[in-house]
Amino acid sequence: MQLSSTKLENVKEVKGIVRGTAIYSEKYIDSFKSSYEVKKGGFLDVFANSTDETIEEAIEKMTANARDKEANAIEGIRIDVQNIVSNSNDYITAVTVYGTAVVI
Repeated sequence: MQLSSTKLENVKEVKGIVRGTAIYSEKYIDSFKSSYEVKKGGFLDVFANSTDETIEEAIEKMTANARDKEANAIEGIRIDVQNIVSNSNDYITAVTVYGTAVVI
């Protein structure tokens, strides 16, 4: 499957918008401990890795959605990341990836 953030050349058919959403959650207290480490000069590997993994999961779901529509490419891909702290002290990262499924 070809993925692109721009418009693709030689598009034969547009299949429609596809998306994939993935959510990562961890306890806020763990997030606070991690943010303290960053303030001391460290890199926040925990959040970087979990966000990357969540984005990859969302891309996999979007790609599966495109395959269901019998597309072989997705153009105009965008990524939306939202960070939320819930009332239950969970730190939630929600990732939605979307684009237009096409046949090239």
